[in-house]
Amino acid sequence: MELNPSQEKFLRDIADALELRDYTSEELHDEMYLILKEHGLKPQKAFQAIYRVIIGQKQGPRAASFLLSLDKDFLIKRLRQEE
Repeated sequence: MELNPSQEKFLRDIADALELRDYTSEELHDEMYLILKEHGLKPQKAFQAIYRVIIGQKQGPRAASFLLSLDKDFLIKRLRQEE
């Protein structure tokens, strides 16, 4: 599954948000919904982008808790799709 430009920007914005501050699971969940709305993405497409770049699948565990369980530096690089 290729990501469209809106999905790529959504992921970069999540990475930027994670770099700026620490979130609880609930706060990150709310932040992700604000960001996806900014980009006109449906939740399904937004969360598919997250799972695609992190685990190579279309779906996965609850996104906010899952992302916060990962190493922050690793996560930010993956969301930005850096090598």
